[in-house]
Amino acid sequence: MTPSRAFFLSELRGLPVLGPAGPLGRVADLAVRELLDSPEVVGLAVSGSWGPGPRFAPLAGAVISRQEVRLGPDVSLPLSEDLPAGAMLLGERIIDGAIVDTQGLELKVVTDARLEQRQGQFLITGLVCAGTGWLGGVARVLARLWPRRWAWLVPWPKARALPPDLCLPSVGVKLRGLARETGRLNPADLACILDGLDHTRRMALFHRLGIRTAAAALDELRPKARREILRGLGAKRIAAVMEQAAPAKAARVLSVLSAAQADEVLALLPRDMAKRIETLLTPQEATVWDMMTQSVIAFPPQTRVHELMALFPGQARDKEVYWYVYVTGRDGELLGLVDYHAILSAPPETALEDIMTRGVRTLSPTDTMAKARRLFDRYWFRAVPVVDQAGVLLGAVTWRDAMKPKAVPGADMA
Repeated sequence: MTPSRAFFLSELRGLPVLGPAGPLGRVADLAVRELLDSPEVVGLAVSGSWGPGPRFAPLAGAVISRQEVRLGPDVSLPLSEDLPAGAMLLGERIIDGAIVDTQGLELKVVTDARLEQRQGQFLITGLVCAGTGWLGGVARVLARLWPRRWAWLVPWPKARALPPDLCLPSVGVKLRGLARETGRLNPADLACILDGLDHTRRMALFHRLGIRTAAAALDELRPKARREILRGLGAKRIAAVMEQAAPAKAARVLSVLSAAQADEVLALLPRDMAKRIETLLTPQEATVWDMMTQSVIAFPPQTRVHELMALFPGQARDKEVYWYVYVTGRDGELLGLVDYHAILSAPPETALEDIMTRGVRTLSPTDTMAKARRLFDRYWFRAVPVVDQAGVLLGAVTWRDAMKPKAVPGADMA
């Protein structure tokens, strides 16, 4: 292996491992030990005929090619059953784990790792990643087939693990750098970050968030983490954050508080909003208006697929409904919708009006959530658009929100 030659974990896995006397097994994983800038590969995890569980071979003196790994002449046999001191298995701990790319401030999923030789050391220099969400899911599938074409290579120093035990133990989120641009993160990604931190660091990051960003993240948090954050905030701060949330989302957030704490926050909110939230906090059937989100993606019918794909990442970053692109007319009337399957399979020059589904089933703001749930149960939609009497798109109700507690009478919101 020449100093400039790089390998990927996916290429090494399964390669024959040859010792001084012949074949020993196949590469199962890499044992790595953390350095300041890049982890050092200190050994190979080798699977063989000895049964379940790998054995470990030192990498010093080894020669790696695309066909095989030939160990150095001084390797001791039989191979050790113990992981080298201070090391961890790279693939076992990294692959399919979540990281923050602190260069692009995005949450990504690791699909592979890059290593290269520098002055006799084998170092992990980058992580091959795909995005999250449905587009990320498609990219991860394609990355399995063409790893370096359908993925990003994130330099190791720019990757921060979420939570820390998904990666090398001492690697964590750099709050200062991350907090400066948290507004660029999808709320679900930001909630994932907050969920993965201990209480002290979670509160430190949350206090750095803007009001709107904090409101969006709170709704996505797990109830336990949400409760811990709210307990660390005063009523004024909670009220300021809740003013930026839709009433249904504010009700879900406040539901984890005691009745006295919730009343204290409600007293600080605008009267109309407080009244709607109180209605939602009272066990009864919610309406579509209470539960819908306006965070949807809409484009004119003449928009070309290649134009949509160029604009989609920026449009979808902070949207709650991104599985469908709604097609609307000049006055905002709903003409149809396009799902991501149609978008990905259509030629670039195709107009949305040529591939959109017409006659879309819709809901009215005054419809009950029971009606919405019947639609979801019957048609397996991810979201149902909400229109007014003139057919103008107002927003959408998601399957997730339809099944959340306050959409179902008698359900426990906490």
